[in-house]
Amino acid sequence: MKNIGTTRQTIQLTPELPACDIFLPGDYGIQRERGDIASVLVVPGLGSIREDYARFGEVLAAQGLTVYSLNCNDGVQGSQATALTRRAEVVQKTLEKLQAPVHIAPHSLGAPVTAIALDAGTENGPNHLVDYVESLHFMQPAGFENHGPDDFLHAWRFFTGEAVNRTVRLMPVVLRGGKASRERFHVRRRADEVKGLWNLGENFMVGAVRSLFDVDKPMTFYVGPRDDLTRAKHIRAATVPIVGDESVIDIHPAAGHLSVVSHPEHMAKHVLARLGLEYFDGLQAA
Repeated sequence: MKNIGTTRQTIQLTPELPACDIFLPGDYGIQRERGDIASVLVVPGLGSIREDYARFGEVLAAQGLTVYSLNCNDGVQGSQATALTRRAEVVQKTLEKLQAPVHIAPHSLGAPVTAIALDAGTENGPNHLVDYVESLHFMQPAGFENHGPDDFLHAWRFFTGEAVNRTVRLMPVVLRGGKASRERFHVRRRADEVKGLWNLGENFMVGAVRSLFDVDKPMTFYVGPRDDLTRAKHIRAATVPIVGDESVIDIHPAAGHLSVVSHPEHMAKHVLARLGLEYFDGLQAA
């Protein structure tokens, strides 16, 4: 098997932004073969760190794409924003810095964060940053059902089901984060972000999807039939009338909430297919 390798850099795009991971192809021939395909911007879920999406980024980079994995746990330096707005500012400042076409891949809480960053669903939105967005790939997106105390029950089902059953797959990822793993456990911030999710306006995400659809932004929604946190039936009911059934995709019959972490190769293949790119067999990341 040919191993083309990938290059990983951890840098601050601007002094005010927290560091992000950038995954670059190790074979510029395959990068050129991809043509003008834009970069991929990963917007993390609640409590996730950059390391969680490292393998996903490596697989896409090995296929000729440039991938930015953001750190939304740490906000923009000097910002007074809280909760989801604090995370959304990181997305906004990154888009402003890159000023180049990107495909956005938000995971879980990253979906409403992305919507807030683009002002999608607001009376005046989307904002000018949407001009840099080529397409959106929502992976098990949050915000499509009424969030509240019932989330604790769904979280318990998640931890006793998917999280425990996939410990073998997930533990190497969790341990690989090292000191950065402490970002997961900033209890006050995580609690504020959960409350921010609860406080989203009624049908906020539906409005956001509709406004993005109205400005011709291609969207795909990847759902896990076994997902206890962001349940597929609610996502389908909200999005199919807008984007069509063909744009709401079951990741796998047994997929739960953490497919992009536990099965990154499979998730990357889905994204590549929706981008109209052939998956080059025989390539793997270093």
